[in-house]
Amino acid sequence: MTIHRKSASHAAVAALLGLAAGAVAAEPADGVLDPTFAGDGKAVVGFDISAAGPIDNALDSVVDGFGRIYLVGTVMTGAGARIGITRLRQNGSLDTGYGPDDVGLVVAPEQLGFSLTGVAAALDTQGNLLVGGTVTVNGNDDFALCRFNIDGALSAFPNGSQCVNVAFDLTGPGGNKSDVLHDIAVQPDGKIVMVGSAVFSQTHTHAAVARIDTQGNLDSEFVNGGRNSFTPTNGRYSKLKAVAIQTNGKIVAVGNVELNNFPYDDLLVVRLNADGHPDTALGANGAKVLSYSAQSLDESLNALVLLPGHPQLALDQTLIAVGSIQDQIGSEQHYGLVAAIGPDAEPISGFGTGGSGFRIDNTGYDLVFNGVAREASGGLLVAGTIRANANPATTTDYYVTRFLADGSTDHDAFSPPNGFSMIDVDGGNDVGNAIALQNNRIVVAGASLVSAGPPPNLDFSVVGLLRDRIFADGVD
Repeated sequence: MTIHRKSASHAAVAALLGLAAGAVAAEPADGVLDPTFAGDGKAVVGFDISAAGPIDNALDSVVDGFGRIYLVGTVMTGAGARIGITRLRQNGSLDTGYGPDDVGLVVAPEQLGFSLTGVAAALDTQGNLLVGGTVTVNGNDDFALCRFNIDGALSAFPNGSQCVNVAFDLTGPGGNKSDVLHDIAVQPDGKIVMVGSAVFSQTHTHAAVARIDTQGNLDSEFVNGGRNSFTPTNGRYSKLKAVAIQTNGKIVAVGNVELNNFPYDDLLVVRLNADGHPDTALGANGAKVLSYSAQSLDESLNALVLLPGHPQLALDQTLIAVGSIQDQIGSEQHYGLVAAIGPDAEPISGFGTGGSGFRIDNTGYDLVFNGVAREASGGLLVAGTIRANANPATTTDYYVTRFLADGSTDHDAFSPPNGFSMIDVDGGNDVGNAIALQNNRIVVAGASLVSAGPPPNLDFSVVGLLRDRIFADGVD
């Protein structure tokens, strides 16, 4: 963009600078609701298909190149769970031109005798929307991946499949062959990585990774014909919750693991080579188990973002992962957790609480982080769910904060002086599940209880928050 300016006298320039300074001082802080988004910064979208259980839960969101926002999740119908998608315009209004009935809503597949959840979303290299979830047929759970075109219609992969199912079906003693997907990522070559868990036996669950090629088939160039399951040494229950692709082609995923004889969850970091074989620098299975606390506390990583890699060298990258940790043994309450993990899969000294490599956020009574995004300036925007106090009548709210590169809270520029925002969307319980960046706006998606019922009514919800319109993209 070219900016044309008329010349001005020194006095005029000084006056303009004075006015500008006053204008900047009056600007709203980052992290506050954007009144230009959906009218008041908040929007609720209900599918409400099942009268007996109108439960609609947005679990992920993506922003396309036009600034449109896709909210993706699971909606309940009379025939079971289905993928639910809605698209919002850049200003947060419902895009009524999207979907088969021009109402801005998509429910798919509509006429199938099984349940199919939507839990993860990404845009492929052609701009199609990919939705990953879990399909349940006759009680058996498998990974599922569906593709939708720009109008919201199911779009078949080149092999003819509109939705691709991936079954691990491990056959250990007492296992139920349940394979549950948690996240997907698209590689630059268009291949799609899927991660989650696969039950091996009555006593063991493995981390599970699959890759789909550009035709919609299991990728024959990936280890074991396109799918792999494993567990760390001494691991009992392993689960991968988030995945990303490094610039060198390696696959990085995070989650949690329960080790044998230790009845609590530790943090799990996995790195695989581009062909799916484990990166043995992290261990025999490419897995590293970490823990912030020396106590027997449940810890989990729910989302991750990679820091920029070397511009010329194909090096492993530092990652930022977010999740939660129990506040004390036996408790049902949590603190928010942020981990800075280096290329060696070890916490980065100097980051966070006491320079431990972990930042613990003990705001409120119960706090879980579910999403993270990195600004070009280095700020880490984190979203989740908070209950502010122990009063049983207190509802849960969206929680959004910004951490600086060293893990400290941005008290000065983000919703000062607290450095965080708590958003009550519709008066009931709200759950913040995902975060995305849209130009100079933060978009947080999740679900809100709009009616306690009976039956309770849960709808998709989303908020738009301001972020610095001058420096957010790293332009000084």
